[in-house]
Amino acid sequence: MIIKENDKKKWGSALNILQNGGVAVCPAFTIYGFSSNLFNKHANLKIFSIKRRSSDNPFIIIAHREFIVSQAVDVDLDILNFLLDNAITVIFKTKNPLPFYASKNRESAFRLSNTHFLKYITRRFPITSTSINKTGKKQMDTITKICRQYSHFSDIIINGNIKNEPSTIVRIERDKIYILRKGYNMIKLRGIL
Repeated sequence: MIIKENDKKKWGSALNILQNGGVAVCPAFTIYGFSSNLFNKHANLKIFSIKRRSSDNPFIIIAHREFIVSQAVDVDLDILNFLLDNAITVIFKTKNPLPFYASKNRESAFRLSNTHFLKYITRRFPITSTSINKTGKKQMDTITKICRQYSHFSDIIINGNIKNEPSTIVRIERDKIYILRKGYNMIKLRGIL
């Protein structure tokens, strides 16, 4: 099933698929990603298999601000909120253990749900996300290419807009920021470094 991200009447179908263990291809603001319900182990293991990715390389979590902040330990919340508001992926230690496919050494990577579609989904539950590609290969950036290669692996494809640049990834410890990957909105970091 392919739906357009701006077709709000179909969002319920996408939500139902993700709630029930499905795998979605959706615009994750910066790039297209494979996504599933954070709390569905089977769906997340399926994504590892599709990507041929090692399970010791966890996915990021896209979530509502309240969920992300509730997980934060030993981070400056003003800095965290600034990073989240600028579509930067933030890694930090979590209060609660999260599933292994979204956590390593009690750290997880988070990005704020910052599109109307992602907000609709993540009001119900957080999702995992990882780029559309096989591990080590270039990410796919068009729906045509994605459908050709991955439509039989996903339960739903959401066609929408992306920035077509991977997110900047940082690790935050208290008030210290460590840049792990330069990407989208990197320039915004200059104001707080």
